[in-house]
Amino acid sequence: YKKYMATLNIRNIGPIKDIHLELKRYNFFIGPQSSGKSTIAKIISNCLWMEKEIAVHPNKHNDMQYYESIFISQLENFHNMHGYFDNQSAFLSYESDYVKIVFENKSCRIQLGNRIKSYERTKILYIPAERNVLVFANNFNGDNNIDSFAFDWLNARDFYQRDSRFEILKLGLEYYQEQRNGKSISRIKSDEGDYDIQLTDASSGLQSVVPIATAVEFYTTVFYRTNIENKLLTAWQEKDRVEIKNFLTDELKKNETEKNKKAVNNRMERLLNTKRTSFVIEEPESNLYPTTQRDLLNFIIKSSCARHTKHKVTITTHSPYIINQLNLLLKAYDKGKKIDGAAIDFDELNVYAIQNGCIRDLKVQNEGVHLIDTDMLSDDINDTYDLYEQL
Repeated sequence: YKKYMATLNIRNIGPIKDIHLELKRYNFFIGPQSSGKSTIAKIISNCLWMEKEIAVHPNKHNDMQYYESIFISQLENFHNMHGYFDNQSAFLSYESDYVKIVFENKSCRIQLGNRIKSYERTKILYIPAERNVLVFANNFNGDNNIDSFAFDWLNARDFYQRDSRFEILKLGLEYYQEQRNGKSISRIKSDEGDYDIQLTDASSGLQSVVPIATAVEFYTTVFYRTNIENKLLTAWQEKDRVEIKNFLTDELKKNETEKNKKAVNNRMERLLNTKRTSFVIEEPESNLYPTTQRDLLNFIIKSSCARHTKHKVTITTHSPYIINQLNLLLKAYDKGKKIDGAAIDFDELNVYAIQNGCIRDLKVQNEGVHLIDTDMLSDDINDTYDLYEQL
């Protein structure tokens, strides 16, 4: 597996003034509310989705105008970013081995990358901060990122029935779906059997963490078991895959050598079957106690290596506990150990603080020691103590 790398530039979009970064396998963004974390996350998610849509449709590679025409409207409608791109100076560029996307002067240009034929189908899973509402809602139309995640979560949660309950981190609780009167009801059960309640009656913390944890577990393990993906395909998705397969088959007929047959068959397998998931998660810490925040991060990182597959993770957060935990996971990796099954390679990690529309790299490498600089995350607490001493 080639280490993932792509470059992203954003200028004058929403609260973002000017940032440049190289995306890696793990990307963390921390900053106060309205600083631009979600703007970056939504743009990353949309670029990954556009990259996928282009790469898996070789039958449409001669019509980049279509993708260029929908790139901004997808950001505006799917991610609720209306008005972010009205500024004449708004600029965005994303470049990987597979595509180059540039938006400037209110116009979008897309070019194919030189390794477009090597792309492996990736599931892009955006988990919004507003996920709590999914616990109470029943109807989703898929027109925005909340509805889209709801659709994916419905697929995930239906796997966890009474006889296949999902253990929620270290909380001593299990999650499952109960079928009652033709309806599917989400429930939480204690390990000791003390209680068994509907998720809608559970705490706000559980309503926040259950959708994340079940989705991460499902789309790193269960989804990749034999034939599970095919069972979840919609009629439209099945039709789309048939069109891709037919196009590649027709292309093969033009030059049906043994070498070309092998190459086309390999490409067909990469494009028709999902190989990994790319998670973009907003504020995983919402409504969670600090120890649970750390347990959830450990779980996400551990799951990202499930079945020896290198899934990708991008996280926005307000929590210093999340960022501080990264230091423990970095040291564990350097020592050849794991924390609850999790560890992170320093070279596969980005950690940025968002400040005044720009980013500050928090990674530090000093005499072989890999660290995240967390000093700035303690400033508010230190200010409180300083004020306390002055009273």
